[in-house]
Amino acid sequence: MIKKLRLENFRGVRTGQLELDKLTILVGPNNSGKTTILEALFLAPNPFRQVPYVPSTAAQLLPELHNHPQTEGYHFLLNRYVARKAVIDCDGKEIIFLNQKGSGKIWVYTNDVMLGMNSTTIDGLTLYDVGYLGYNSDEVVGRSDVFILPNSLLFSTKLVSRAREYLRSKWIEIVNTGATAMIAKDVSRLVNDEYVDLTLEPVGRDFFSLFVMLSDGTRVKLSDLGSGVHLHMVNGLLYEHYRPEVLLWDDLETHFNPRLLSRVAEWFADLVEEGKQVVVSTHSLEAVETVTTFVEDATVLLTSLKDGELRTRTIKPDELEGLKGLGVDPRMAETFLL
Repeated sequence: MIKKLRLENFRGVRTGQLELDKLTILVGPNNSGKTTILEALFLAPNPFRQVPYVPSTAAQLLPELHNHPQTEGYHFLLNRYVARKAVIDCDGKEIIFLNQKGSGKIWVYTNDVMLGMNSTTIDGLTLYDVGYLGYNSDEVVGRSDVFILPNSLLFSTKLVSRAREYLRSKWIEIVNTGATAMIAKDVSRLVNDEYVDLTLEPVGRDFFSLFVMLSDGTRVKLSDLGSGVHLHMVNGLLYEHYRPEVLLWDDLETHFNPRLLSRVAEWFADLVEEGKQVVVSTHSLEAVETVTTFVEDATVLLTSLKDGELRTRTIKPDELEGLKGLGVDPRMAETFLL
C-alpha cells in the first residue's frame, strides 16, 4: 500500500504531500488538485507500462483526460510547462521527469534500483533511466517491463470510449475468463432487466460493438443502456482483466444513481478486504456518505491548491455531518475547514 505521496512541480502542483489510507476519498472544489493526485498515482508504477486502454501506455493516456492532442507533447506534466524537474514520490520511491531544454525530450528516471536499468548521476544523485517523452511531440520511448510501485488503474468517464476499444481488441481473452457473465448478472441486481452475458457482435460490415444479452436472448447495445450501467460494466470488465493493486477513480458520482453508487461502495469494501488500495475523488457529499457507510475506516481528505501549493485536511465524521446539516457543498468546504 502507498502511504505517502509527495509532488514537486508536477502539473499544477508546485509542492505538496498527503497521506493515503486503504481507501481514501478526495473532496474539494474544482482545480484543487484531486485529479492531479490520481494522475500521479497512475503514472507512478511506470509511465511506459501497458494499461487496458487505447492508446496503450499510461503516459499516452493522460492527454485524453485533458483533450490535449498527443502531438502537442508532454510538457503539460511540468509545472507551468517549463519546470526543469518534476517529481512523483511514493513512500520514497520516485519517478522523476527531467526537462532537458534544447533536446525536445523529457527524460524519465527513477531513484529505485531496477535490474538491467542504466544509471546516471544527476545533481549528485544516482538515477536509473526508464525512458523519455517528447516535449512538443508524441514520442513515447521507454521500458514497459519494470514496476517501481504496485500497479494502478485509473477510471474516468472521459476514458470510456478508449476502454471499449481495448475490450474489443481483447474480447476472446476476456470472455473466456467468465468475467462478462459475472458482471452482467451482477448488474441485473440493480436494474429491472435480467442480463445474462455481454457479447461482441458485428454492426455494419467492418465494426463490432458491445451488447448486453437478456435472459430471453435479445440484445441491447451497451452504449444504449443508462450511462451509469454502461460505466459500471465497462469499469468492471477492465478491473477483472487487469487486476491492479491500486484502483483510482475520478469523479466517482458521475452518472451513478444511489443504487449503483451503493453497489460500487460495496465493491470497494470487498477490494479493501482483499488487500487492495482504493483512491477516489468526488464532489458529492452523498457519495462520501455512501462509501464511508460501507468502509467505516475510510479517510476523507479535503484538498486545496493555492499558488501551486497543495494542502489537504482530514475531515472527521462529525465534520461531515456538520457540513451536510449546513447544506455545504465540498467545493465550498475549504472555506470552513482549511
